Amino acid sequence: MKGTTMTQTTTETAAPAEPGGVTAPPLDWAVLINRVANFVPEDDTALVAFMAGETAGVLGYAEALVQTRENCVNEVASTRRQSPASPPTAST
Repeated sequence: MKGTTMTQTTTETAAPAEPGGVTAPPLDWAVLINRVANFVPEDDTALVAFMAGETAGVLGYAEALVQTRENCVNEVASTRRQSPASPPTAST
């Protein structure tokens, strides 16, 4: 998101699976879900402001997922280049 920088580090892991094999969301997601579910706007202006904030949050989260992908791709590629156990590539 251009113009906005948010940095947050968490060390929480995913919650254990609930009965039926569905994994519960991490605590920070549970707080978010609760906040959104209990939102009652005072008027249309409050609703529009709420939705604008939620949209910004979703866009920020999407950008974070893109960065996570980049981190994983770069880390895996880096690890494979450094690993002596990697299978040799065929030369032509």
